[in-house]
Amino acid sequence: MGRYHYLLIVVVLSVLAFPSPKAGFIEDGVPVSTVAGIQSHPLIAECPGGGAIIVWLDESVSGGAILAQKIDGLGRFQWPASGVRISASPSMQAEAAIIPDGSGGIFVTWKRYYDIFVQHIDASGTPLWTEDGVPVCMIPGVQDHPDLCQDSSDGIIVCWEDDRDVDPGIYAQRILGNGTPAWIADGIAVDTGDTGYYRPYLCRDGQGGAIIAWEYREIWAQRVRADGTLAWATGGRFLWDNEFNHLMGGIEYDNRFGAIIFWSARTNFEAYTIARQHVDSTGTSRYGQRQFGSTEKPFNFFPCVVVRDDGGFILAYSDGLYGQVRSYDTEGNYLWTSNICGEGEIYSLRAAADCNKGVHLVWVDRDRWKAYTQHIDSLGVRTWAAQGIPLADGSIEQRDVGICADGAGGAIMSWTDYREGYDNPDIYACAIDCFGEPVATLLSGFDIRADGSEVLVSWSLSQIDGDAVFEVNRCSKDEGSFVLLPGQIDHNGMEFSFTDRSCMPGGIYNYRVLYKIDGISSVLFETDEVKVPEADLFLSQNFPNPFNPSTSIIFSLPERQHVRITVHDIKGRLVAVISDCVADAGEKIVNWNGRDTNGNPAASGVYFCRLKAGKETVSRKLVLAR
Repeated sequence: MGRYHYLLIVVVLSVLAFPSPKAGFIEDGVPVSTVAGIQSHPLIAECPGGGAIIVWLDESVSGGAILAQKIDGLGRFQWPASGVRISASPSMQAEAAIIPDGSGGIFVTWKRYYDIFVQHIDASGTPLWTEDGVPVCMIPGVQDHPDLCQDSSDGIIVCWEDDRDVDPGIYAQRILGNGTPAWIADGIAVDTGDTGYYRPYLCRDGQGGAIIAWEYREIWAQRVRADGTLAWATGGRFLWDNEFNHLMGGIEYDNRFGAIIFWSARTNFEAYTIARQHVDSTGTSRYGQRQFGSTEKPFNFFPCVVVRDDGGFILAYSDGLYGQVRSYDTEGNYLWTSNICGEGEIYSLRAAADCNKGVHLVWVDRDRWKAYTQHIDSLGVRTWAAQGIPLADGSIEQRDVGICADGAGGAIMSWTDYREGYDNPDIYACAIDCFGEPVATLLSGFDIRADGSEVLVSWSLSQIDGDAVFEVNRCSKDEGSFVLLPGQIDHNGMEFSFTDRSCMPGGIYNYRVLYKIDGISSVLFETDEVKVPEADLFLSQNFPNPFNPSTSIIFSLPERQHVRITVHDIKGRLVAVISDCVADAGEKIVNWNGRDTNGNPAASGVYFCRLKAGKETVSRKLVLAR
């Protein structure tokens, strides 16, 4: 499971009520946060079943704030409109990282002054641990660059760079699902040697622990077991050394109890290479003394790795020109290579797995400062436009891009957007489906309400194709499947509505509206449940009245029950029995043909229709005029 990082300074902001489901992906992206001031450095994490959680820095208040928002697959807000606060503390915070919890929520770690904290936000947007977050390390000294991964249960493991007065180095702590630290206070020492310790990254080891990698002039790694003991030699495994600088790129679990570690290494005064090493659960380097690298170029940066289920992987990086994507098997053997785009200098490259052994990519074109996305399939073929798909063509500049899969072959992206000016950046998001098309860019909002025995479904669009056709489907809670509803869809410009007049009193329904172009349907939106009010016992006036020779009578029942409908003369004597049966709840219609119980025509005059249901009886006056 990937990690997502940014650098920030924050003071926490309070947020209030939940929004109505009015947000949604629109052309050039849905605004996630556009309050006056600076919003920047968004992180994005995938949610099960589609959708994403986005975390960002908000400086609209003094000092800033760490906020989070959850959106579904159509870009609709699932949490409060202003976002969910990660911590209630007003203290300065920095250097956050996030991972999804696998259940629709998110784990967050960050630095507050010189200490490390964590928080767990559940699927509903509720902080599960203490309102200020759980302290991970508060020992005197400077703690930096926290990273995290999940353990094998419902907790996490956090690592960080620690400059404590005694034994500075790389430290780690495990936090259980209830927010309780599992190892010794202020963390266990992963490495306190004199080799240097910067920018640690970690991934799970598949056995409840973690594999941690860090840099100085060398690249080192260590495995920490679930009980907090070190699995490899003291000081960790040495992976690479050279006389020049290099930068850690990250680490990914290999799905076989090991890890793939990758970094950008300067191999001479003029060129960098992308290097990688694969270690197993014992710390053995699967490539031996070789550190597989790309061709040396002046600008080989931003490496990112996507690991396949079989343990093979795809490595992507910027080469200063078109960008490169390389695929490898489980032994690290080269399979294929592809350019990311046709031209442009790729900056800040990010990657996410698709659902078919390919990769989704997002980057910023440094020549234009515009964000683009691309999909490379399992054979190394670019499936979208050669130059990539722009995320927000109408915006003047985008930065800080992030990406996650949508679970259906497409991807969801987030970024910092400068369309309102360089002193007022905002957070935006968009989605691209598996065909390379923007997802639901037309929906502006929708609403649903029960009005008596009817249900009104309404929606509005930001744009529409002239050949578009809408279909309204309904699912009854009792039936459990959606069925197409007949009827007319009314519209006024970009406002649309549909009235369902076939509802049962007390019925509970969901509605799904489809958007169809050229015979291809996609879900525009799906509503929550709406309940039609229960009907009272009701007997309407017959029509026509006066009548000759027959008349219709409408009645309504609040529930299924026995009903007897009779006609009496003005002296109360029985003239006819119209109905004597068990009827379902809801509105019904019966007819009286103007004849008595023997089939003879009744005389002109005044009669009374009597409805008896259960213990209740209601009546209406009828006038027969022959």
